[in-house]
Amino acid sequence: MTSPPPEFSRMVAVERIDRRGLTRDIEANEAERAALARRFDLISIESFRASVRLRAVNGGTAIRLDGHVDAAVTQRCVVTLGPVPETVSSDFVLLFTREEPGEEVDVAFEDEIVEPLEGSEIDIGEASAQELAVALEPYPRADGVSLETIASPEALADLESLDGPESPDRPESLQGPESLDGEEGRLHEAAEPDQRPPSAPPRPRGVTGGRED
Repeated sequence: MTSPPPEFSRMVAVERIDRRGLTRDIEANEAERAALARRFDLISIESFRASVRLRAVNGGTAIRLDGHVDAAVTQRCVVTLGPVPETVSSDFVLLFTREEPGEEVDVAFEDEIVEPLEGSEIDIGEASAQELAVALEPYPRADGVSLETIASPEALADLESLDGPESPDRPESLQGPESLDGEEGRLHEAAEPDQRPPSAPPRPRGVTGGRED
């Protein structure tokens, strides 16, 4: 079964990369931004561009990628689900190598992430998209929104004033302070999940491949 192509793909032939290096500036179009927004569970991506430099290192057995991504995105607030604008600006370094598993790889800098160099091309678009996902704020919140403000005495008083004294017909969400204990717990779980949300997954492997004519 053939995997679907990446939403933002820009291939560079490995044979064109030498020790002098080459630079590519890339930018996602509207359709690519919409597809990436769906992939990362974002409301929208208003802009996304990257600058990438590739050069051969380690005697030509590896390719070092130095990249920078800039993006304007809109995420969902983890408390209210309302829109949260965010600006992303992030540097990243990848080291693509053909070294066999178990062999020592010469990593010059601690920020280098080692990737297998497979096939005859490197997809700098997919590498940039993965960096965007990693750089996103994992728990976005709208301005002024916090658990403390939601559960404040003023907020509780506002709830009480909506429907007067408690009654059997009163919706559970508008019951008194004792019913808010469970609600506060649910808000806490939404605001501080144990795992990162879909918008910021671990960096997947596999941004190289062969040319498909």
